[in-house]
Amino acid sequence: MKFRLKPIAFAIVVSLSGVGCQQVPDHPLVEQARIDQLLPQPSKEELAAIESPEQIFALPEQAIQAFRGKLAIYDSTQERSYALLNFIFKENNDAMQYINGETLTAAEALKRGQANCLSLTILAYSLANSVGFKTEFRDVKIPEYWITRNGESFLNGHVNLQVQAIYPEEKPNIAYSAGSSYIIDFERGVGLGRLPYKVINKQDMVALFYNNKAAETMEAGDYQKAMLYLRAAGRAQPTLPDTWNNLAVWYKRQGQLPLAEQAYLQSLQLDPNHSNTMANLAILYTEQGKVAQAELLERKVERNREQNPYYFLMLGNEAVSQQQFAEAQKFYQRSLTINDQIAETHFSLAKLFLQQGRYDAAASHLNKARLLTSPGRERDVLQHKLDLLHTVAHVD
Repeated sequence: MKFRLKPIAFAIVVSLSGVGCQQVPDHPLVEQARIDQLLPQPSKEELAAIESPEQIFALPEQAIQAFRGKLAIYDSTQERSYALLNFIFKENNDAMQYINGETLTAAEALKRGQANCLSLTILAYSLANSVGFKTEFRDVKIPEYWITRNGESFLNGHVNLQVQAIYPEEKPNIAYSAGSSYIIDFERGVGLGRLPYKVINKQDMVALFYNNKAAETMEAGDYQKAMLYLRAAGRAQPTLPDTWNNLAVWYKRQGQLPLAEQAYLQSLQLDPNHSNTMANLAILYTEQGKVAQAELLERKVERNREQNPYYFLMLGNEAVSQQQFAEAQKFYQRSLTINDQIAETHFSLAKLFLQQGRYDAAASHLNKARLLTSPGRERDVLQHKLDLLHTVAHVD
C-alpha cells in the first residue's frame, strides 16, 4: 500500500491518544546556545509573557492546604493513595476531565477542572508532591499518530505519572515507608498500557509544555509568541527532536527554508527514525525540486508506518471526515489486523457501522471498545451507548 505523506505536523502532547510520542535521547548532542543563536533575541517584556518553569507546576497555597486536609483524615499510606486518586478521578460533576485542548499550568488546570493529558499529568505531579508522594514521569512510546484540528495536523504524544506514596514512620530510626506504586494515566481507552515507556525528568516535562504552547500559538497565528516558547523549550531540553521539528515548521512558515532544513536535519541527528520529521523534510524537498532526496525519505517513512496501527486509525478518521466511508473501513480493519487491542479503533468502527445501519457489527465493536477501556467514566459512557444501541436496535 502506498502511503500519503501528511502536510506539516506539529509535535504536541495533547493526549495520550496520542501519538508519535515525545522522545528524549539518551545522550546530549546539542549545546543549549544553539536555539538562542537560531532565533531572534526577545525583549525582557516578551520573555516575561510566557510561563516560567516554576509557574508551570505551582499551585495556590490555599489549594495545597485544602488538599492536604482531605488526606489528613486517613491514617494509612494506602488510604491516602486512594484519596489522591479519588480527588483526580472522582465520578461526580467536579471530577478532573480530560479534553483534547489547550495546554495549561497546574493551577489553571485545577481552576478549570479540565485540561489535556500533559496538563493533567503536571497537575497530578504537583498534587502528589504537595503531600510527599514520590513521582516518576513516563514518556509512553506510542507509534506515530496525529489528530487534525482546524485543518492543521498535530502529532500526538503521551505521558503519564507513576506515584509511590511515602509517609514518615512513627519509629524515629526509620525515615520513610514506601507504599505500592501506581500509574496515573488520563488516557484510559486507547490500549496504551501495553506500550513501552521511557522515564523522563521534570526538565523534559517543561520542554514538552513549551512545545505544546509553541504549536498552539502557531496554530493561532501568533508566531512571535511561538518563537518565545520554542526558545524556552530548547533551553529546557535541547536534545528533544520534536523541538527541532517544531522550529523547522516555524522557519518554514517564515519563508526561511535553509534554516528550516537545518532544523529538520538536527531533529534527525537526534532521532534518525523520527517519521514526522522525515515526512516534513520530504515535503520541503519536494517543494524545492529535490525529488531524489524526497523519495528516499518517503520510502523510510512508509516502512515505519506499515506496522503502525495508529497510523491507519488516523487515516480512517480522515477518510470519515471526507465521507469516504468504504476507505475508512479498510483503514480501520488494517489497524485491527496489526493490533486488535486499541479501543479507539473498535469505537470508530462501531460508529461507522452504526451509520450504515449494521447494528450487530456496531454492537460487537462497541462492546470490544468497552472491554478494552479501564473501569471508570469512559467505560460507563461506552456501556450506556451499548445499552442504548441494544434498546433502539433490539440487538441481542
